[in-house]
Formats: sequence, structure tokens, C-alpha cells
Amino acid sequence: MRDRLETHGLFRSMRDIVRPRWLAPSVVLGILMTGLLTSCNGYLWDVFPEMHYQQSYRLQEPPRRLPPPDSVPVTGKERTYGFVEAAEVANPLESTPTRLESAKILFETNCKHCHGPEGRGDGLVGAYFDPMPVELQSDRVRERQDGEIYWILGNGLGNMPSFGNLLTPEERWELILFIRSLQASG
Repeated sequence: MRDRLETHGLFRSMRDIVRPRWLAPSVVLGILMTGLLTSCNGYLWDVFPEMHYQQSYRLQEPPRRLPPPDSVPVTGKERTYGFVEAAEVANPLESTPTRLESAKILFETNCKHCHGPEGRGDGLVGAYFDPMPVELQSDRVRERQDGEIYWILGNGLGNMPSFGNLLTPEERWELILFIRSLQASG
């Protein structure tokens, strides 16, 4: 039978009978498509969507109840107030070398890119904004109360994004201590 197939040019060797030529490229293509559709960082296409977005339970465990909306955690809830009320709020932290050092790290991580290393509004990212980021050593910032700066850090203002969900209240107060130390240094 092999002789008859070879005469018609269908097979070149016994290997072609066992493994067709189209099988290897299709397997490679299938692996590549699977990699594209289910990428490493997330899913472009959910293969099993019911598994990803449900609340998980352990075996034989009853469903857990979610806390009511706007409930207060045991650790307490941050007080919210408007910009006008914020002017009356004083910084509860004292300026210590340890706090200033930790605030400097926070500043370099979160603020330096827009406001620059000395807070002069000349950061690498800030150069792309119109208007430019505010100079932290300007009279405009010097005249603001600590509570107002705290409110701006937490809620954002203009091009300034909100850092309320990224920084804890203590970290925001530490940043204010660092801004004041920048202003004092000139």
C-alpha cells in the first residue's frame, strides 16, 4: 500500500504516515494562542469567568456576610471634612529626625517626580503638565494651613491626584512636616 501512496506523491516517508506535517505547527499555534488569550498578568479572555469573581468559601463553610456599607472598622474611620473645615485642623505629629527621614522617603517615592527634589515644581513628570506643579516653597503654599495641605494630599486639587487611598493619614501628616522643613531650608 505504501508503494501506491508514494507513487501518487502523498507520503515521502513512513514518518509522514505516523505524524502528519500539519500537526507540529498547529500545536505551536495553539500554545501561542492560549498564551495570548490567558496572559501572565491577567486574562484577555476569561476561560472560566465564574471562578474568578466570586467570594471564596472553604469546604463545608457557610457563606460569609459582608459588612454593611459605610460601616466603621474596629480601628476607627478617618474623619472627613471639607476644605474650609480643614483650615482648623492642626498637624498632630511633632517634627523629629526619624519622622522627617521617613517623610523624605515618602516624598521621593510619591512627590519628587512632579514637584522636583527640592519641591520647586521642576520634576521630570511635572514638566509635561500645564499648568506646572506648584512650587512647594512658594508663598502660596507657605500661607496654607497644615490642615489645608492635608486635605489637598487626601483629595487632590487641579492636576494633583488624590493620595487618600495610597497614603495613611500619618504618612500624609509626615509629608506636611517634610514640606515645612523644605520651606524652612529655603
